[in-house]
Amino acid sequence: MNAAVCTASPTSIAVVVWFPWTPGVLSAEPGRPGWEVIHREMQIWNALPFQGRLYGFLRSSRQIVQVYPPSPRGPANCSVAPHVRDNLGNPIFCDYYLWSPVGACYLLCSMVM
Repeated sequence: MNAAVCTASPTSIAVVVWFPWTPGVLSAEPGRPGWEVIHREMQIWNALPFQGRLYGFLRSSRQIVQVYPPSPRGPANCSVAPHVRDNLGNPIFCDYYLWSPVGACYLLCSMVM
């Protein structure tokens, strides 16, 4: 299981969890009775908490998505980058990482040999 702490409101936090190799993302927020499923079919390869939100990379579709807070228009509308260019490494031979140095967010491609 992986987890991240995000901003639920200006004065509180949310905990977001996801499971490697298993679709589904859960969140817990103050005032809610328990965990809530926010994405049923989303399988996150890796994620990055950035400026109070959680962004993820979906290896199957090569998309960068906003995982939390979930889009009010539904999971189909959460893409930040709809498709990572095909010439940015073959997903069979590459690992992709979201990285945040000093206020910026980057996608890194690492060749696996």
